[in-house]
Amino acid sequence: MSEPKFRSLRVRLLLPLLAASLLAAMIVAAMSAWLGSQWARQNVDQRFRAVERTLNSATFPLTTSVLKWLADLTQTELITFRENWNGEPIETTLSIDSMGISQLRSSLARQPLHNRDQQGLLLRIGERLYLAFTFLRQNEPAQFDAGRYVLVLFDEEQVRAGRWRAASLPLITGLSTILLLGTLSLYLTDRLIGRLKKLQQRVGFVANGNFDSGERDNVKDEVGGLANAVDAMAAQLKNLWSAVQRQQSEKLLHQIAGGMAHQLRNSLTGARMALELHSRKSSADNNEGLSIALHEIEQAEDYIRRILLVGQGQQDRDRKAKVIDCLRSVQSSLSTVAQHRRVDLIWDLNAYIANYSIKDGPTLVMAITNLTLNAMQAGTIVSVASELVDNERLCISVSDNGTGVPAEIAATIFEPFVTSRPEGMGLGLPLVRRAAEHLDGHVEWCRLNGQTQFRFFATVTNGK
Repeated sequence: MSEPKFRSLRVRLLLPLLAASLLAAMIVAAMSAWLGSQWARQNVDQRFRAVERTLNSATFPLTTSVLKWLADLTQTELITFRENWNGEPIETTLSIDSMGISQLRSSLARQPLHNRDQQGLLLRIGERLYLAFTFLRQNEPAQFDAGRYVLVLFDEEQVRAGRWRAASLPLITGLSTILLLGTLSLYLTDRLIGRLKKLQQRVGFVANGNFDSGERDNVKDEVGGLANAVDAMAAQLKNLWSAVQRQQSEKLLHQIAGGMAHQLRNSLTGARMALELHSRKSSADNNEGLSIALHEIEQAEDYIRRILLVGQGQQDRDRKAKVIDCLRSVQSSLSTVAQHRRVDLIWDLNAYIANYSIKDGPTLVMAITNLTLNAMQAGTIVSVASELVDNERLCISVSDNGTGVPAEIAATIFEPFVTSRPEGMGLGLPLVRRAAEHLDGHVEWCRLNGQTQFRFFATVTNGK
């Protein structure tokens, strides 16, 4: 079964509208013509009756001058006959010769007139066409001047002109109204279709994955409501698409991290065993550096173990710890790195945090370590400060004097695999964000006074 052909909404709307307008124009024209004809007929009838009343009530004979005066007054032509309408005319207001009189008599003979209720007879006299009516005078002067039979002639050209004048006003008014309504309907239809086309383009953009809203339709009607619904749908799809992408990225991150962690754990295990054997053979004076190295390796093994658990879809149990202990652990482990890189690492730990605990110490250590290492890679002066925002929220800020985050990745810096360094993988900050969420907080960044500052928020409890 073939699909129906596409028909534009413009055609579907305009064709019925055009058909209705043409039908209305025909009806208006017909009604105007009928009304004009009726008005012209009434006008002729009123003029004829006026002539009839005047001549029936006249007490003077119908001379040529009297007939001309009355004809000028009523815009007619008058002819009187002695015995009937087929006889010789007595008086006439027309300038006709004997041939014209013969033509008139023959026309009256072929189509005789009977009474005043007649519809009128079209008579051609000379080159002109007249609408003829007759009546019989009943008063005494009619018997005296023998002009009892009167023929009243109306110029057909004037009758048609009157008929057109009567029909033109309603016709022009009706057609002008139809034209105005048609033009207005065409404008409104074109505007509606234009809005629907924009909405169609908007839906097409959404279907192609472009969820950013373009020009909004702020008209409060059904189309505007539909456009707002499309915008709301686009916003929801954008959030859903972002969530799906994030889940896919995190899934890939888990797979990569799991593979890397497995290899690193084997390497670190071998390195730890080698250091332990070397520590047993070395003197006590040389054991301080080895102890630090062993501690760092043990921490790295713990991180890798937790990463492997995450890659397997599992979660390590939380290990509650003092906030100050976690931060001092980071300070101790990164001091050597800072000296090696010749970075001024400044710590400002608020004394009030000494009694506060975090629900998972390793998660906090991992997050602050990542933020501090990133800062040491970006600048030469790095400061780490802590403060209590309220009794239950801890804020740790890490600032550096580097050039800042590039504008092209500023909005997606916490997404996986987003990095500005050629050698980077873009995995550190996504882990920091997940750590903040795990600790019932969040992470944010800003550019302040020529420094890049990351602020890590987490929920803490008072240990007293």
